[in-house]
Amino acid sequence: MVGLLDRQGGAAVSVGDGQADQRGQPLEIGGEYHAHAGLRDVRDGLHDGRADVVEIAEHADAVKADDVVVAHCPAANVNLVSGVAPIRTMLDEGLWVTLGSDIAGGDVLSMLGVITEAIKSSKIKRIESNWTKDFLSVAEAFYLGTTAGAKYFGGGDGFAIGDKFHAVVIKDSDAIDVKQLSIRERFERAIYRTKEQDIIAVYSDGRRVK
Repeated sequence: MVGLLDRQGGAAVSVGDGQADQRGQPLEIGGEYHAHAGLRDVRDGLHDGRADVVEIAEHADAVKADDVVVAHCPAANVNLVSGVAPIRTMLDEGLWVTLGSDIAGGDVLSMLGVITEAIKSSKIKRIESNWTKDFLSVAEAFYLGTTAGAKYFGGGDGFAIGDKFHAVVIKDSDAIDVKQLSIRERFERAIYRTKEQDIIAVYSDGRRVK
């Protein structure tokens, strides 16, 4: 599933599965989205069951013109048989892409898990493109799962000066190393292998909460 978010705070819609909302009504793109033919094409194509998330990339100009943010939920794409989102194409087109868990469409709540699912999905797209499209690096996927989403709510890049401090401290000293790892390699291992018991401190809004 891929979500489209209005940066002006107006409308939001999940697309990619043609499903109904909690009231049993078809999901609609509201307000100003109706005014743009390109986004109407995306809405109509996805809601009538064609479920082709590629259309979002094909209408990149419309998505950018209406100042829309794409929320990529890789686990939900697979669970709902919606297709595999062409995230590399979206990024190449200059779309603002973030990651989401989409519970209950998705089954992965941890954002570290969502990040690794996004990497796997991008590798599937690389295979489908006959190895012409690069898959997401760990650094790229981590950015999409953290800063890219935080910026929607006014946050800066990374640990920007003036932002509230949100962080986890991960202990990896118990991991078995067959060689000495670089900081980058330890970071990548943490993305893939961290369990709850490895998190020894959590900071939210500048306060230690664990």
